[in-house]
Amino acid sequence: MAKDDLYFSVDNPKGTVNAGSDVYVTFTLKKPGRDPLLRELSSLNDIGIWVTTKAELKLVGGFVNNGATDVVSVEVLLRAYIEQI
Repeated sequence: MAKDDLYFSVDNPKGTVNAGSDVYVTFTLKKPGRDPLLRELSSLNDIGIWVTTKAELKLVGGFVNNGATDVVSVEVLLRAYIEQI
């Protein structure tokens, strides 16, 4: 996920996890302020855009069988509807 993403942030972009432990990663919507034009014109209510960001989580290390890679990737797709033009 890009560090300068406009709409989403992640609480723990990198970290080490000990064997047998869980780590929760939280994604947060950075909701922009409402567009002044939308506030003034009631006919433009509920008009907005869908924004999408892809975050990639990588798990590295642990027990690996011979010939196997030690990196497991998980992609998370984040979507939100932003009321703005």
